Amino acid sequence: MASRLENKCLVNEIIIGKDFYNKLNLEMEYISTTIHKTEIIKQTLNLKGFGDTECYKINIPENGTFISYNNN
Repeated sequence: MASRLENKCLVNEIIIGKDFYNKLNLEMEYISTTIHKTEIIKQTLNLKGFGDTECYKINIPENGTFISYNNN
């Protein structure tokens, strides 16, 4: 599935599956990010071998970091 999602990405965007989105959502309280939850766009893509699949698009900044972990 990761390969199928990667092939759907445009420049400066990441597309993730539902399971990874759920994990990321849990981790958001432990990371610093320039991405806000409201900027993660839910969409349905038709993926070969998977059919219509719920996934999430994250537009990433062209320069700089968008996620960093706090080591507390």
